[in-house]
Amino acid sequence: MKFRLTALALVAMAPAAFALTPAQVDSARSAGTLKEIVIFGGSAQSPLVAAYAYEICKPGTTDTFWDSASGAGYRAYSCNTNAAIAGSYPANTPILITKRDAGGSIYGVNPVALHNTQNAMVVNAATCTATGFAGSATVASYTCPTVALTTPIAGISDVEPSLFGIKTTVKTTSTFLNLPLGTDDNGTPWAPLTTAQVATMDVATSNETLFGIGVNLDLRNALQAAQGLAVGSDADADVPSIPRAFYASAVSGFVRAGTAGYAGWDSLTGVAADNAKTVNICRRTAGSGTQASSNLFFLNAPTIATTALGMLAPLSTAAGYPIAVPAGVTVNEGAGTGNVETCLTGFSGSGNYAMGVVTGEKDPIVVTPKTYRFVKIDGQFKSQANARTGNYDYVYSATMQFIAKGKPFAPAATDAAFLTDMRKNLGTPAKIAGLAAADAKQGVLAPPSNWTLTGAGSTCATAAGADALYGSCVERLDFASKFNDGVKLFGLAATAAYKTTSNQSLHIVR
Repeated sequence: MKFRLTALALVAMAPAAFALTPAQVDSARSAGTLKEIVIFGGSAQSPLVAAYAYEICKPGTTDTFWDSASGAGYRAYSCNTNAAIAGSYPANTPILITKRDAGGSIYGVNPVALHNTQNAMVVNAATCTATGFAGSATVASYTCPTVALTTPIAGISDVEPSLFGIKTTVKTTSTFLNLPLGTDDNGTPWAPLTTAQVATMDVATSNETLFGIGVNLDLRNALQAAQGLAVGSDADADVPSIPRAFYASAVSGFVRAGTAGYAGWDSLTGVAADNAKTVNICRRTAGSGTQASSNLFFLNAPTIATTALGMLAPLSTAAGYPIAVPAGVTVNEGAGTGNVETCLTGFSGSGNYAMGVVTGEKDPIVVTPKTYRFVKIDGQFKSQANARTGNYDYVYSATMQFIAKGKPFAPAATDAAFLTDMRKNLGTPAKIAGLAAADAKQGVLAPPSNWTLTGAGSTCATAAGADALYGSCVERLDFASKFNDGVKLFGLAATAAYKTTSNQSLHIVR
């Protein structure tokens, strides 16, 4: 994921001598003055974490750390704070914010609630090497390939934490569709959190995330031909559409190649020969918030308690999964969004078709062009303009969580104040507007509670400036669902707070 902030131009003009280098991180850590904020999960929110870090950093003091040339698994930011944060750290405080993307949203949930250790990037002089990577021309940058078991202070998830612990009976087997199989970094088997364990966390929305269906170029071109659009065109007017019902059927095994009684690709393209083409599904592994959103949006899984025929359960190749992938379908699972992109691009030029869910901050055209494209869903284009008003509804609220005050292992008061400030300001319209990279910028929205203007006269119709571009007017209102775990701040009146849950429909609330 590549990003830059317009504000980084200011950093370029500042003296590099004041940068918080790995050696200075070591020194502040030894002196006990370094504030270390370790956050796991929610890779789609990583550009916003970077934006927040750069905003609170004093110009000229920022260093950036990636685990590799791509920075796909871990990133970190060090600096001296630019100003005092209310109730938290004073100005000039040395701080290191470390973010783990590897493994998906589940790492922003279970390790936080259980206060257990998982791998995080090690930032110190012994393991980090000065280097340059994409988007880092205006700040000092380092590659830090070493990881070590570390306890996170907070986590970010694409959907609320409770969704990872819901059990569904698929045919005759009870399973947790959103919980990884196997073990975590400690070698401990993944287990669902109890209601009490979820309740130990302070959970609230940080931002809203857009998701979309990505298809390889062969399928995109075939859809364009079938829908009377210019084949090969990347113009918005030529973006083809896939029915939500078709995708739901395909990812649950009810679209197959050359199988009597089942639909095939030909039902989309109108080309009889396409019926023989394998249905290639590119998806994330269980534990991914992106996959959890796909399960929910297309299949209402896992919030339906029982699905006797398996038709509401996503196909998976994981060992022990209750539904075998049928003939005529292949499922490629990967731990990261990059794996889904690799799967989609791998099928381009092959004459075969492939599709899968990709988070909205990934853009296959800008920055580094890739051989897949987003398509419309039921004729609706994936854009913030459509999503903020509910016209494009594949949108979910990301949450940020940490142990609540008064609970065992709760952060110190100053750390909790920092996390609260970060959560409140992570996804504001101004932050999103400040993301200069077009790919990072277009995948997120500010929740209705985080608009710049909050008065009664500030509505979806009257919004101005960044609010009108990046302020969402919609949320998934909770009407007494047992899966709720977050009270949102914005309401129709000061006392009209409401709750939201991912398994509910979107409502315009502003």
